[in-house]
Amino acid sequence: MHIWYGIKGTVDKKLSANLEELKAKGYPFTCKIFEDMGHGGLVGENTERFIQEVEAVHRYGRQREEKA
Repeated sequence: MHIWYGIKGTVDKKLSANLEELKAKGYPFTCKIFEDMGHGGLVGENTERFIQEVEAVHRYGRQREEKA
């Protein structure tokens, strides 16, 4: 699973505080944090950028599958 996450505001920072702890416990995910926008801004205000990020991760996933 891949998580895209905005971390501009105080609430955003609190919500993402445990990401490293979850990774250390073995939860299978990767994440990309956008420090310049909040979590709502990713899709609502920066739709094209968000779509580009999603497409890039899907391309990367397909390339990894093809190599396996």
